[in-house]
Amino acid sequence: MSPTIRATVAQFNAITNQVIMSLLCSPTDANSSPTSSGRPPSTPAQRARVIEKWVRVAEGCRRLKNFTSLRAILSALQSNAVYRLRKTWAAVSRQSMATFDNLWETFPDENCVLTNRELLLEVRRKLLLHKKLG
Repeated sequence: MSPTIRATVAQFNAITNQVIMSLLCSPTDANSSPTSSGRPPSTPAQRARVIEKWVRVAEGCRRLKNFTSLRAILSALQSNAVYRLRKTWAAVSRQSMATFDNLWETFPDENCVLTNRELLLEVRRKLLLHKKLG
């Protein structure tokens, strides 16, 4: 496997693990805490706020066309360990859930690479059109 592919896989795994750990595990140091108190979220409402933060980060990744990080965050939120937190998901705001569902549609089960390529081509077409008009 090429070094570039290894690095991409390592980054994907690191992001996925960080998202899961921010919801489920005690932080190893106060600076990595998802909550201001230095403790992991312990109630469904606290975990829901952390999920909402990750949804906002994922939305930023999509705006920046960082599809690898976007997919890593979404995969972590869909992992068994996080997905089974039914009370937590019930406490997530409607707006964040709508955003999450919309982001997830970026990656259909089939032709994921094709969808990413189509999104990038759409942006390129808009930029070219903007340059012609401006």
